[in-house]
Amino acid sequence: MAHATYLGFLAAPGSFVDATGRRVEITPARIDGWHRKTNGLIGEGFRIPTPWGHKLEAVPEGSDDPFAYDEAATRWNAGYVLGTVKDKDGSLWYRGTVPPGYRLDAANHALVNDRDGTVVSEVSPGIGNWTDGKGRKHNDLILHAALCTRPVQHGQPGFKADTVALPPGAQFLSATTCGYSSGRTCRPAGVRTQIGRAHV
Repeated sequence: MAHATYLGFLAAPGSFVDATGRRVEITPARIDGWHRKTNGLIGEGFRIPTPWGHKLEAVPEGSDDPFAYDEAATRWNAGYVLGTVKDKDGSLWYRGTVPPGYRLDAANHALVNDRDGTVVSEVSPGIGNWTDGKGRKHNDLILHAALCTRPVQHGQPGFKADTVALPPGAQFLSATTCGYSSGRTCRPAGVRTQIGRAHV
């Protein structure tokens, strides 16, 4: 079953203060780096989570910490970043899957759960350094795109319909299709995924 996708705002150039009082400088060069690194990791088969709020365990799949993988991939994860795009103003957006039970309310730029009334329209990227399961160190990386209500970068435009045209031959690698046609696994080596009561 194909999941609906949306575009979520990640960052725009500017100067901001985070929750700890530290100044955060987001330059066009930094956005270019995030764009390149994120799409590069996704192209290698890593999955970058979109958790409900910031979760320290929510790091790209492929971490050498199996507990981080289990936590990020289950209870607190709403979906995955499928790729990033930059708009004409230099802002960085990510393509994500609409979480189960939610729909995109494009008129109000929000993800909405009609059953319980939950509405979310903002994102806060988790930025940091990370070592993947192959021992490679990645600096200044988007670790996750947290669905939240109080981002450092306020006044966000919210979510919008995914109408960005992909280049000919481009593909999405999502949780349901990631790597299966190419024979690659979608989880880090040595980590077992529980499906029902069986481990694979």
